[in-house]
Amino acid sequence: MGLSIRVHLTFAPRNYAFCAGQLLQISDFSALFALIGATYGGDARTSMGVPDLRGRTPVGSSVMGTPLPPVSPIAWGQRGGAQEINLAVSQLPAHNHLATFTPSGGGSSSGTLSVSTSDGNQDAAAGNYFANGKQGFNSVKGFVAPNNVGTTVDIGGLNVSGSGGDGTVVIDNTGNGASINIQNPYLGVNYVMALIGTFPSRN
Repeated sequence: MGLSIRVHLTFAPRNYAFCAGQLLQISDFSALFALIGATYGGDARTSMGVPDLRGRTPVGSSVMGTPLPPVSPIAWGQRGGAQEINLAVSQLPAHNHLATFTPSGGGSSSGTLSVSTSDGNQDAAAGNYFANGKQGFNSVKGFVAPNNVGTTVDIGGLNVSGSGGDGTVVIDNTGNGASINIQNPYLGVNYVMALIGTFPSRN
């Protein structure tokens, strides 16, 4: 009696059963029950289960001995694993999200800067544009042009800091939460278990 593979068969031979998790009557297969008990299902009083290898990979159990680290022992008849998983936050690689600041007083949430290609000739910066420096002007006068000779451009990677203002920061979501397939390459075959045969000897 034992587990075997029949690659070419689409049916279980006589005295065999597909390993499909079905329940059997103990009274009909008392010798098999003496070997595997209710390890694979059943109530151990009137019914017993056949291993369910549909879509599963068999692995050696701890009955044969404790595996060496980092492999964890698996009990005889223990089932586990999944074909797909969803990653937790702790499993994600480090990454950034786009953050948008919106001032409470209104206005645009994008970073912009007013500039001019004209030479600077103004003393006051308020309402005017950053401009080309003009030789002989001081640091303020040389970098400000009238507000009718400039344009506004977007700035990437702008960091804004200050105090005394209120506003909100919105961090954009990323990802769709789709599952990740972790199934190894596989080949579908038919597993069968002998129901009747020579009772195995321990020696």
